[in-house]
Order: sequence, then C-alpha cells, then structure tokens
Amino acid sequence: MNMKQKRKYNRSPILSTLEKRFSSLGDKVGLLNEKMSLNYKHIDRASFYYACELADNGIKKGQLCGLIIDSQLEFFIVMLALWRIGAVPVIINSDLSKEKLHTVLTDANLSLLLMTDQKKDGFNHINSLMITPIERMVNEKYDCPDIEVSEHDLAAILYTSGSTGIPKGVMLSHRVLGRNFLAAGQQLKLSENDRWLFNIPFRFTSAICHFWTGLMAGATVIALDRMFFPAQFSGIIEDFHATGVGVSPIQVRWLVKSIERPGERLQELKKVMASGDTLHKQTWQLFIKKFPHVELHHVYGMTELGGRFCFLDPSRAFDKIGSVGKPIQGAVCTVRSTSTGKELPFGKIGEVYASGDLLMDGYYRLPEETAGTLTEYGIKTGDLGFMDEEGYLFLQGRVDDMFKSSGEKVSTVLIEQTIMNLDIFHDVTVLAVPDKYLGMVPMVFFVPKENKGFNRSKVIGKLRAILPPSHVPHRFLELSSLPRVGSGKIAKHKLIDMVVR
Repeated sequence: MNMKQKRKYNRSPILSTLEKRFSSLGDKVGLLNEKMSLNYKHIDRASFYYACELADNGIKKGQLCGLIIDSQLEFFIVMLALWRIGAVPVIINSDLSKEKLHTVLTDANLSLLLMTDQKKDGFNHINSLMITPIERMVNEKYDCPDIEVSEHDLAAILYTSGSTGIPKGVMLSHRVLGRNFLAAGQQLKLSENDRWLFNIPFRFTSAICHFWTGLMAGATVIALDRMFFPAQFSGIIEDFHATGVGVSPIQVRWLVKSIERPGERLQELKKVMASGDTLHKQTWQLFIKKFPHVELHHVYGMTELGGRFCFLDPSRAFDKIGSVGKPIQGAVCTVRSTSTGKELPFGKIGEVYASGDLLMDGYYRLPEETAGTLTEYGIKTGDLGFMDEEGYLFLQGRVDDMFKSSGEKVSTVLIEQTIMNLDIFHDVTVLAVPDKYLGMVPMVFFVPKENKGFNRSKVIGKLRAILPPSHVPHRFLELSSLPRVGSGKIAKHKLIDMVVR
C-alpha cells in the first residue's frame, strides 16, 4: 500500500507538518531515551503500523480512547497513530489520587483503554486493548483504512492538572493543538540541530506540548521515562547533550543552584522554556547572571488554549522582567473588569481573557462549566493581570488569590513576592485560610533555605515595614517541600487540607 496516497487527505496541521518531517528527515534521530533511539523514518513506520493495528481492532474515526501507557516513546507514537485514523486520545494520568482518578474515568465515560500493563488497578470495568511493544511494531505489516483528518476534528481530550480542584476534560481540535505547537517552535527557534529535553511527567499538557513542538520542529526529542531530581538534573542535560530544555519554574531554581560561577557547566545548553507556574524575579535574575549564554523564555499557558498563550522574548528580559510577554500568533489577550467585563486601560489590574484562533471546543460533558469559561469575550482565564503600553502582560495572581480580611482586600501574590525578595526561603506560597475572628487571613507555607533558620519575629518585623497591615501574614507553616503536581504547579488544595485537618 502506498503510504503517501493514504496521507494525501490529511488537513490536520499536526499530520501535514509531521509528514514533511518524515519525508525530509528520514534517517535523522527523532526520539531518544536511555534504551533506544528512533529516527524519523522509524517513527513514521511505527505510528503507521500502530494505526493499522488499532483500525484492525475496530477503532473508528471520532472514537475516544483512553491512554494508560507507561513508556513515553510508545505513549506518543500511539497518540500519533490515533490521529492518523481520526480517533481521539484521552490522556489519563494514572498517578492521580484514587478519588480524582475515579472522577476522571467517570467523566470520560470511555469504552476502551489502550494499555501496556493489564494489571493496573482501577480500570477493570473498562474494556482494554494491550499495545504491542514498539520493538515488534517496526517489523509488522498491516493494511490501513484511508481516513481524512480535518483541522476541525477533535484531536485530544486533555485533563487539567487539578492543582486547585477537580480535573476537567478540555476538548482541543487539530487546528488549535497544531497551531500552538508550531507557534511555540517558531518562538523558541527550534531546529533540526536542537536536542530537546523536558523533565515533566509526559501525561501533562506542558509535556505533551514540549514533545510535539520539538518533533514538529525537526529536533531530536529526548523522551525519558523517569523524572530527575535536583542533584541529577544538570548531569542529565549534559549526558544527553541537550541544547534546549522545557522546565517548570522550580526546575529553573535547580539549575541556578547547580553551579557557583557563570560558565561552570551546561555549555551546550542554549535555550530554556519555563512554564506552569510563577517565575519569580529573583530566580530570573540569578539565572541570567549564572547562564548568560542561555535564552530563558518565560511562558504563560493554559490547557484550555492548547498549551501556550504568551511568550516573553529573552531580548526583552531585562526591561520587561516580571512579564509573561505577548500572546503567540493566533491568540489575543485583553484585561477586563472583574465586575463589569469592560476592557481596562493599560496599567489597570483586571481579569485576563484569551480570544482568537486557539481556544478549546469546551469541557467534555460539562456544559455549565463551558458556558462559564467560554464567554463572549473569549476564555475567562481566572488570572489577574495588567497590560503595559506595549502590550506586555504582567500577571498578578489568580482571581481567587484576592480575598477580604476584616473587610480589606488582600493579595496573596503581593505577600509572596515580598517574602521571596527577603531571600530567606527556598520555596514559598501564600494562601487565604479561615480565621474565626477576621474571616480569612494570609498564611505562609515555606521551605527555608539551607543554613538559614526561621525567626518569625524578625520576618514579621521586615514585612510590617513593607506591606500594608492587612497583608502581614498571621500564620506560618514550615515544610520540607511544597506539594506540586507534575507540571510544577503547587497543589494548593493539599495545603488547605493540612490546615483544615
């Protein structure tokens, strides 16, 4: 069968771009991990054979298929195979708590799971199909149906991380995901000469975006199955000769801590993309000082937008530090009043809205939540911020980061930024917690720096000299580490549970 004939109807920007890469970069290594490497020709062939096998097992265009696959290489190649036959991968994070996993599986209402381990608990009530190991797939032969895949077809259902509550299934088209991947690659200037690594669990939206951005740019994607911790991370980047890495802000701190002097290590590293959480000014400044040869791209994104929304170009890092940059191609940003929805002038803080061509189709089987998020102005992000005269966005936390304490408005973000500037904590977050006298009060959850003890009276004294009285924290809780989800975001609900219990 002529594979080129089979693909000629694909109008998905993902598939059409990858087809060009498979054709022009056949013998170049596209995927690499600790055990094996696959060139672009192998990726093409393996995904085609998987597509044929899945079609032979009755999977149809538009069918939702849950992915419970433990190998990163197989996970992404099966994802591509589903796209090639027009099916829809539903990404299931099997590491979720039992409660959240049950919620996701109930919400997804799946008829089929694609798995590599039949013994996984919690999935026995759903029909499953065991995936053939990739080593065998490249030698198999199948016949495959001719499927037309449009840019408007549903490409995936990605569940939000659930860092602030219950995960929701975000429906994203081939158009939205494909354009987002391509725009990110152009912003990063990824090319065939890059070796692209990320240290985020591969079932998370940010990791999925990192992977396909790298492959669609023609880079060599380093697809490692296990996560690496602070002491290992720099060594892994060096061992695999990575020229670019996708990380969370906490991992930027790991890199800063890994060297004492500029130029000491990581000389092959050229670009870093930080996304998933707040990148504090102090961390940014230290990174630029220690890694002057590395471009640091700060990114603001949401699953509901296909991944990325805004990029801060490294060339503006010094004069726009603290900003998340401007919207990527195809996206539009406005800041609106939280009470009236009216667009606000430059410099005024309001809620951030996203509009344009990169919006989700909605939340799967959640019409009320969809209506509350997809408004006449675009997606209501739930983030607070302001735009300057040049169109650069500066985030000021979440809408729910603002609360009233004894009748006065309090910003947890202002408190957190002020505390970080004291340079006495390794990690910190501030949340509103119940108080029987004042209603809600700010509470600090922190990890102290090594060799720096915590003196509550001294910290309170310094904060009183800077912050309004309403913003001075009432409570502090020292932890060995702050709980985070795989994307790097702080799992705030876990911290609130500590206080409530």
